[in-house]
Amino acid sequence: MDTLCHEIRNPVHGILGSLAFIKEQTESMRGLLQRLVNQQQLRGEIDSHLASIRSDIEDIRECAMHQAAITSDIIDLSNVQQGKVPAQSVAFSPADLLASVSHMFHGVVRPRNVSLFAVPPAPPLPTLWGDPHRIKQVLINLVSNAVKATTTGSITVQMALEPAASEGKALLRTTVADSGPGMPPEELARILDPRHAGRYRLSHQYSGSGLGLLISRTFAQSMGGDIDIQSTPNVGTRVTFTAAVLEGTPPGAAVLEPPGPSTPNQQRPHEEGTKRKRPAALLVVEDNAVNVKVLRRMLEQRGFEVTVAVNGREAVERAAEQRFAAILMDIEMPEMDGYEATERIRQRERDLHLPPVPIIGLSGYASSEHRARGLAAGMNEFETKPFDRERLFALLATFVPE
Repeated sequence: MDTLCHEIRNPVHGILGSLAFIKEQTESMRGLLQRLVNQQQLRGEIDSHLASIRSDIEDIRECAMHQAAITSDIIDLSNVQQGKVPAQSVAFSPADLLASVSHMFHGVVRPRNVSLFAVPPAPPLPTLWGDPHRIKQVLINLVSNAVKATTTGSITVQMALEPAASEGKALLRTTVADSGPGMPPEELARILDPRHAGRYRLSHQYSGSGLGLLISRTFAQSMGGDIDIQSTPNVGTRVTFTAAVLEGTPPGAAVLEPPGPSTPNQQRPHEEGTKRKRPAALLVVEDNAVNVKVLRRMLEQRGFEVTVAVNGREAVERAAEQRFAAILMDIEMPEMDGYEATERIRQRERDLHLPPVPIIGLSGYASSEHRARGLAAGMNEFETKPFDRERLFALLATFVPE
């Protein structure tokens, strides 16, 4: 199942990347043609044709994104049904997790008349122990649903900590409230019912199969929490997600240390859509020719200098020959995969006492096991294809500041 979904995701990434460039070229062509053509009637016809092209591009993009989302649902649901959802217990900062999710969506809501508020807990919450990756996955799903539904108004995300019944445990309570259209009672009653997931098309708020919400609730329950939804038509929806966490250090627990200098820099991220003032050398490790073309063009437009390796073995060689600001590492490649390449790069750094280069995994594999394996190999982050390019640039801005 993992391999099948990986093979589906790779071409979708190429499709979405190419569409983004076509859209940019269409806008450039419009400006050029309007400067050449002075007749008002012809300019109107040009605008009409280009508007139609842009509409078709957006339709294709939406379909590709929907296919990618379904692929994620398939693999997650498969893992849930097989019980392959072991919970982690590692230290994490609730405030950092909230800020990370909020930052992912600011670029999405900015063009709309929608405000996204991430309200940090007051007083600030202490370091907690739990499964931050799974908590983040659920939160991303809930915020994504709110963004889909809200065309005007606001989305507010809040976190709070409350005591739980078990000694030493607490409930991390996160609410996502939006001013979208809301849902009628009959739809609200079935939205979290497993019997309806995948069978009925839900409202615009939860467009699609509904599997993402079902999986999110399964994850919440596996962490000792749950998901509750309250909604009023024409007013909005409020989703509450809880997860059991520990305060303090559990007996025998080992704190996961960040990879030192490669931990994301906390300075203000690079402004969206702007070119870097100072170039930075990146190593792109990717065996798919279309994806290489998309990544190279995307990165060079933002002022990065790109070197390409087509497999893990070449990546290890290139990393030994040149010091890169960061490495974008594919996973499934001939000769040597991204996991082994990352391990070898990290081993060389340790042997030679070199500062670790930031490595961001980019893969069609979407399961938590692959992410955990990537991080265990020494990757700093792990993004699933097709990824949002502004999200990638935000990551690069933190790992490779100006």
